[in-house]
Order: sequence, then C-alpha cells, then structure tokens
Amino acid sequence: MSGFPQHSSRPDSPLISVIVPVYRVEPYLARCLDSIISQSYRNLEIILVDDGSPDKCGAICDDYASRDARIHVIHQKNSGPSVARNAGLDRVTGDYIVFVDSDDYIADGMMEALVKEIEKESPDIVLFDYFAEKKEGIFPVKTLDSIKSLEKMQEMVLFDSYTSYVWNKIYRASLFENVRMCLHKFEDLMVMPHLFLKARKITYLPVPYYYYNHANDTALTSTVNAANNKLNAISKYGLFRAWEEHEKLARQFFRSAVEHSEKRAVSSAVGGLVANVYRPALSDEQLDEMKTFLDTKKNADSVRISKK
Repeated sequence: MSGFPQHSSRPDSPLISVIVPVYRVEPYLARCLDSIISQSYRNLEIILVDDGSPDKCGAICDDYASRDARIHVIHQKNSGPSVARNAGLDRVTGDYIVFVDSDDYIADGMMEALVKEIEKESPDIVLFDYFAEKKEGIFPVKTLDSIKSLEKMQEMVLFDSYTSYVWNKIYRASLFENVRMCLHKFEDLMVMPHLFLKARKITYLPVPYYYYNHANDTALTSTVNAANNKLNAISKYGLFRAWEEHEKLARQFFRSAVEHSEKRAVSSAVGGLVANVYRPALSDEQLDEMKTFLDTKKNADSVRISKK
C-alpha cells in the first residue's frame, strides 16, 4: 500500500507533537488520523497511544505508522486516559503539544493557523473554539467572548468558568515539565490550572477547529453515566481530587477562588462517599482521603456540613 502524500515545511518551523490516546474507537479512528495527517502544516510528530484497545485499533495504528514516518505508536495495557496521555507526554520531542481524542477529528488548516499564531505572538497557550458533533447535527461552540488578561484567564480556570478540556488548546511543551495527569476521570480539570498558572502569555483564536464527538459512549474519554453508581463514585472521587487541587492553588494564587473551590471539593467528597455506599468502587485509601478532607472542613466558615 502506498504511503501518504508528503508536503514540504519551512526548515525553521516549530515541531508540533500531537498526542492521540486510542481505546475502543474502531469506527472513528481512520477519520481522526486522516484529519491529522492531511493537515497542510507537515512538521508534526504524531504519537498514538493504544491503551490496550480490544478491537482492531492497535492494528490500524500500526498500519498508519507503516505509511507515515511522522507517526509513532505506543502499545500498552489498558490503564485509562491519564496514563495514556502521560505515555505520550513522555515521548514528545516537539516545541508545542496538541491533544486529539481518537473518536474526534480536527478541521483542515487547524495546524497551519495555530503555527501562524505561535510565530506571530509566541504564546504559551493558544485557545480555540470547537464543533459539538451530536446525533442531531454539528454545532459550533464559542468558548470565549474575547481573550482576557493573563490573570483573568488564570482565575477563570480556577473557577472552571473557562472550559478545562485538554483538546481545544495548544501548549508550549515546557509547560508540562513536572506536570502530569493522575486521575481516571476529570484529569483535565485537575491539570489545567497548573498549565495556565505556568503560562506567561495566552492567546485566543475565535474559530472552531476541533470536532468533539458526543455520539461515542464507549471511548477512553467518554462521559460518565451518572446513573451507574459504580462509575459515579469514581467520577465523584475524580471531581473531589480536582477541586481539592483547585483550592490549594487558589489559596496560593487567587484567594477569590478559594470558597468556590472549597465548596465544590466538599460536595464532591460527600457525593463520592454516598455513591460508594450503594455500590462500592473506591479503595480504602481513596475513601480515607475524602473523609480526612471533610474532617478538616467541619469548622470552615464557608462550608457547612451537617452531621447527617
């Protein structure tokens, strides 16, 4: 089978590392990979992390890698989205990093537009909009009215009033030094404040370059079904850890976000403990983390926890 077409890129152009975690996305994977390899901007390093997918995804990744030298495949046992993304982060050599979920895809010209913004403004993070692909159709989603000051953007992320998705942004690779994802759910919510607080310049392109697939409920990054108590307990624990981290960072950088983060962490911890009663899913260590946290908040003025 012939290789993919190649196009030249400027010798001084930045190398963009694209990390794609792959799990149970066989119907969508080719669309995703085609959207990446067909970008007019060619200086890409494409890292596919096969997270122990039980279907033909691993073979599809290997086939694409055999035809495009820019593609590197990592095969690992199923460990979840955080471990998959971290495996990609450990492998990158690029100047900037983009995350693409393997059931999603990106617009033509996305990389070219991002590189032009990088060369013009030299930002640490570039934000952009996205399309929501649903059964009813494809709808553009605007994430900001306009770019705010650096400090305001950092505060908004701590409040989660700006989306914490990892995939509608491009990041300077150095932001991930000593930063990794560590949760099975809501790892993006936990890691985003660290990246924004390390950034010295953030810019925004008000264009939807990313297609987010709402239709796939089997993928590695699929939405948790709140009706499933087992998953709900894991979800609540992830939210607790993320909001606990928000509170710690808020106390250090933005006191205005402390009360909000504290309340969200308490609510998530209580919810996790209750959900785990109905269907145990959390370890003793995870339960102790939430109980210990709640013990420290019993006398907090901003949080009221009833004995019940």
